[in-house]
Amino acid sequence: MSIILVGINHENWEECVNLKLDQGQEQYVASNVFSLAQAAYLKTDTYSFIPLAIYNDDQMVGFLLWDQIPLGDTGIYFIQRFMIDRRYQRNGYGKSGMKEIIKLIVSQKPDCKLISLTIKPDNIAAQRLYESVGFYKTDKIHNGEVVMHYSVESMPAIND
Repeated sequence: MSIILVGINHENWEECVNLKLDQGQEQYVASNVFSLAQAAYLKTDTYSFIPLAIYNDDQMVGFLLWDQIPLGDTGIYFIQRFMIDRRYQRNGYGKSGMKEIIKLIVSQKPDCKLISLTIKPDNIAAQRLYESVGFYKTDKIHNGEVVMHYSVESMPAIND
């Protein structure tokens, strides 16, 4: 397995849009079309989303969206979306992809103290995935979703 993150562009956006979740998972993650629209048009002082494809070698297996603007001056960066296509789930791509985005954010944002994301309370599979790379649940709720954090300072560096 060789997981890399690649920017969404004119050559791969259609492949990204065609990634699909298993039936029943759609309730947990906004569509990639919506995410790409947010990245293109929701650019403000508080939002500047970066859409990235998750590749295993030359095969796109997933998608993520992260916000390159921190929450105020807190050093908190946010992963807005994360999904692995239904054909590639349960192969370790989710864990590897999450490790790659953590490494990318930490390397590009030296002020990063926390990486944050949210999950629907009943999305146990996502919770387990995120916990497996070091995220932990907080007591905070944002728009009905549980806030999870990854503490850059208290977690060992991710090298694999």
